[in-house]
Amino acid sequence: MSQQNENRHIIILNNYMQRAHQLGALSCSETSTGPAHLPTWTVTYIINGQPMGSGTAQQKWKAKDTAARETLIALGVMQR
Repeated sequence: MSQQNENRHIIILNNYMQRAHQLGALSCSETSTGPAHLPTWTVTYIINGQPMGSGTAQQKWKAKDTAARETLIALGVMQR
């Protein structure tokens, strides 16, 4: 799978926020738990201080892409 396909929800979210002139309102919280050799990542996208979407996975990019997808759903940009 190409890197662009792996991060497609992240790209869509960034583009959406840029078109809405709200890119500066978007932030991301990243935490990991577990052993250093096998972390579990939790990523939450935040818009204007409000948590919008979260994702958890063993690979950070997967957690980030899931969080971006959940944020797009919360914004009404995508459906489940």
